[in-house]
Amino acid sequence: MLRRVFGVLFLIAGIAGLFLPILQGILFLLIGVLLLAGESIWVRRKIAGLKKHSPATYAHFRKWRKKFKRRRH
Repeated sequence: MLRRVFGVLFLIAGIAGLFLPILQGILFLLIGVLLLAGESIWVRRKIAGLKKHSPATYAHFRKWRKKFKRRRH
């Protein structure tokens, strides 16, 4: 439950950060997606679509996700 709440909060902050110069929007979006990837089918589908449309970006995402998992454990 806490993971979902923080994931959604980071996504909201990321969207706001895309328009506000103070926040790092992309960074917050990435953190939010990383938090929600294990919980949300919708996020997993979007990540799978990213693999098909942008393999280089997908590779970067996988690298960040592995780092995130290692630090969490």
